[in-house]
Amino acid sequence: AMIDDGKFYEVQKYVSETGHLFSYEIIIANKKFMEKLPADLRKIVDDAAHRAVMDQRARMEKEEAVFKAKVTKTGLKANTLTPEQKKPFVDATKKVYSQFEKDLGKEIMDIAKKVQK
Repeated sequence: AMIDDGKFYEVQKYVSETGHLFSYEIIIANKKFMEKLPADLRKIVDDAAHRAVMDQRARMEKEEAVFKAKVTKTGLKANTLTPEQKKPFVDATKKVYSQFEKDLGKEIMDIAKKVQK
């Protein structure tokens, strides 16, 4: 969307799909409230949250495809990187994990590493 909104295609010929961004929505629930729910109702909430996550990811993929089709119609060439081509970027950014771990905590960074795979 940023490439389209910013009209990057007016000033550049190529764009690489690096996969370095991940858009997400956060679902938040009060822990005390959730713990007070009977197991059957907690399962309903958990299942609904999971469905919402899957729906959001599917919508993001669809939106990305629409934006890609739109900007490539302008003549912008999209390069899709292979895992081997992405590896130097991943390796170069590993050092920031310890920095973010100080601010966010090990638990959050472990989740980020798990999701990254």
